[in-house]
Amino acid sequence: MGLPLAAGFREPPDETRPWCHRYRISDNVPTSGITGDLEAMRRAGIGAALIGHIYLRDATAGTVRVFSDG
Repeated sequence: MGLPLAAGFREPPDETRPWCHRYRISDNVPTSGITGDLEAMRRAGIGAALIGHIYLRDATAGTVRVFSDG
């Protein structure tokens, strides 16, 4: 009975993997940065990411608009 539990810790089912938040700040994230971050999260075992966008008045706006093709 202990073996399936141990195996579940080594390779947890997708529905039990942790989630995280990832924020873009004032359009300052290139598409390659988004892709790299999501790939790293996958390698770390993150099951999902809630991606948010934050505008800060005192941050210089980037060039990659949220919801654009990049």
